[in-house]
Amino acid sequence: MSSEAEDFTDPKTTGSKETGKMLYEHIHAEEFAILKQAEAMAGSSSDDYRILCEAYSKLLNRSVRLMRMADKMEREILTTKKDLEISLKKVASLNDNLVRINNEKSEFLGIASHDLKNPITSILGIAGILREDISEMPQAEVEDFLRSIESSAHYMISLIDNLLNIQRFEDQSHNANVGICDFQKIVLSCFDDYRIRAARKNINVHFEEPPPTAYIRADCSTVYQIIDNLASNAVKYSPKGANIYFGLTSVEPSSWRFSVRDEGPGIPLKEQKKLYQKFARLTPQPTGGENSTGLGLAIVRRLVEIQNGATGFESEEGKGSTFWFEFPAARESEIDTLV
Repeated sequence: MSSEAEDFTDPKTTGSKETGKMLYEHIHAEEFAILKQAEAMAGSSSDDYRILCEAYSKLLNRSVRLMRMADKMEREILTTKKDLEISLKKVASLNDNLVRINNEKSEFLGIASHDLKNPITSILGIAGILREDISEMPQAEVEDFLRSIESSAHYMISLIDNLLNIQRFEDQSHNANVGICDFQKIVLSCFDDYRIRAARKNINVHFEEPPPTAYIRADCSTVYQIIDNLASNAVKYSPKGANIYFGLTSVEPSSWRFSVRDEGPGIPLKEQKKLYQKFARLTPQPTGGENSTGLGLAIVRRLVEIQNGATGFESEEGKGSTFWFEFPAARESEIDTLV
C-alpha cells in the first residue's frame, strides 16, 4: 500500500516540486500513522481491520484529489507566468518603439528645420534684392530671380508633402483605395512629363517597348506618385547628356512591373542597405544642384507595401541603377468591366 501512495505523491509527476513535496510529506505522515495503528491492531477483530482499510482507502482517494488540484494549480501558475512574460515582451517592444519614434522625431525636426531654412533664406535674399533694385534690373534677370523663388517654393511644398505622407504611414492613417488601373496610361503620362523635365539637363528619356495594354490592381491615385518619385531620382542623379529608360513588363505569374534605369553614379554596396530608410543620406549627390529630402524611396516602399505590391533595385557603383515596383495584374473579368 505504501508504494501506491508514493506513485500518487511523487513530486516529479506533479510539475510542482514545492507543492508536491509538501503533499508528499503530509500524506506519508498520515499513511505512517495508519500503518502504525495497523501494527498495533494485529490480532484485532475483522471489523477493526475493515475500518482501518477504509480509512486508508479514503486517504489514498484524498491524495489523488490533492495531487490533481496541485497539478491544476501548477498549470495555472505556468500559464499565468507565460502570459506575464508575453506582456513584458510587449511592453519592452513598445518601449523600444517609443525610443525609436522619439529619435526619429528629433531627426525629423533637425532635417526639416535645416532643409526648410535654406530655401526660406534664399527667398528672403532674393526678395530683398528685388525690393531694392527691381526698377533698374533687366527683365530677364527679374525672371531668373522669380524662377528661383518658384523653385524654392516647390521644394518646400514637396518636403512638407513628403513629411506628411511619412507621418500618415507612421500613424497608419493612410488606407489604399485599391481598384483597376490602366498602368500603361499612367506610365505614358509620367513619361511625357519627364521628357520635358529631363530636357532641362539635356537628358533623354526613353520608353522601352511599351506593351499594348497593362491593367493592375492598385490605388490609381498613388501609382503616378510612385513613378514620379523613381523618375525624379533618376533625373536628379544622372549627369547631363545621359539616358533614362522607362520599362513596363509582364512578370510571371500575374504581375506588371515598372522600372526606371539610369546612367548615374550607381550606389556603393555598403550604402545599399540604407536606401529605403527615412532621411537616408548617401554618397551620390544630385548632379544639377537639386535638393533631396531623403524620403522619396521610403514613401515608395510604403505605398507599394500597403497595396500588396513589391519593389526593389539593382545597382553597381559607376554603372547606374535600376529601380522597379510591381503590382498584381487585373483579371480579364475585371478589365472587361472597364470597357
